[in-house]
Amino acid sequence: MKRALAAAIILLATLVYVAIVARNAAADWLLSNPTPDDLTRELSWNSQDPLLWTAYARQNLYASDFDQAVSAFHRAVALNPTDPANWDGLASAYLQTWESQKAETALRAWLSAVPHSPQAAWRLGNLLILQDRSAEAFPYLKTAASADPRLHHPLFDLAWKISSDSDMILREVVPNDAEARVNYALFLIQNKRLTEGQKVWAEVRGSSSKRVQSLGNYLANVLMDRHMSERAAKVWSDMLDLDHRSSAKPAGELMTNGDFEAGLPNDGLDWRITQGPGYYIRLDEMVAQSGVHSLLIAFDGTANPDFWAVVQRVPVEPNRAYQFRGYMRTEGITTDNGVRFSVVGVPVNPSDRFEILTKNLTATTPWTEERVNVRTGPGIHVLMIFVRRIRSQKLNKLIQGKVWIDNVSVKALP
Repeated sequence: MKRALAAAIILLATLVYVAIVARNAAADWLLSNPTPDDLTRELSWNSQDPLLWTAYARQNLYASDFDQAVSAFHRAVALNPTDPANWDGLASAYLQTWESQKAETALRAWLSAVPHSPQAAWRLGNLLILQDRSAEAFPYLKTAASADPRLHHPLFDLAWKISSDSDMILREVVPNDAEARVNYALFLIQNKRLTEGQKVWAEVRGSSSKRVQSLGNYLANVLMDRHMSERAAKVWSDMLDLDHRSSAKPAGELMTNGDFEAGLPNDGLDWRITQGPGYYIRLDEMVAQSGVHSLLIAFDGTANPDFWAVVQRVPVEPNRAYQFRGYMRTEGITTDNGVRFSVVGVPVNPSDRFEILTKNLTATTPWTEERVNVRTGPGIHVLMIFVRRIRSQKLNKLIQGKVWIDNVSVKALP
């Protein structure tokens, strides 16, 4: 008797479990393949499932039955107040019927239910913006962007469309963390607001993070591109201090790392190196004009390059006299066109560009000092110092051999 009763209980439990599984399976199928009639039938005997109410509310929202959608979303949020889809849908349904006050109430209720939801804060902030209540909106938008860095760029773009008060935006809108400040500086630079970008740089430059270093290098390069050499030099000086490389640019010297004793970061206003076919470039610890390092360029005899692959941009002033000096050594350089230094003035007006070449070094030569005096024109804020090789037009034109450069300098003349 007891065994039969136990079997009956087990059978009943199994049937209940199967019924629950079947009900859940039906509900899951409905959620992925909903129709209005099926959802209505399912809700008539499974009215405590918030996901069914959400699906039903969305059906009515898409069908423009906004009253029914509002009612269904209310049931959904009552059953599951932490699901963002329910609150978001409820606010959307109210907005479809121009009931902005009710939409605002729903969004504030969402924030009460989920206090740290960036989605809720972002949605409420945008609703307030649409009502011309930006002073109320910005704290919510700032909170949202503080929690979700993906909102940084949309927030900065929105803020500048509403206000041109850069100090207010930095103070009231931009999140206070370092990542947000770096992203804001990048946004400003990319949108050509360089003065504002430099203000933010001044705030974040004390950090030694990789992102701050990348920002400084990027800002210095952009300022050079815009012929703002004095500003670029200031940012670059900050960068050298940040990297503990200030010795790479001694007082009175305009070149950075001209003796190659400060590594080869290949960034910012330091030496920029481009590897390519037919040659390789590296620091050499065995050969130096003075100190420990020089820069070696080795040509392997397989190419006839028009070579510009070693360059540094130097901030200068218009209408000033400068002296370039550098040392070069060669070993076994073939072809009629060897290697030399090139000093190029980069003007605001392209027609004022100039290039001065030092003498062409071929074969094997000892360390040779090259000097060039240069006077910048009225629109020249940048000198570019290249190691240069002009493509040969001769039959025997594939270059082979080694070149070392060291102790490269640009200084203003009195």
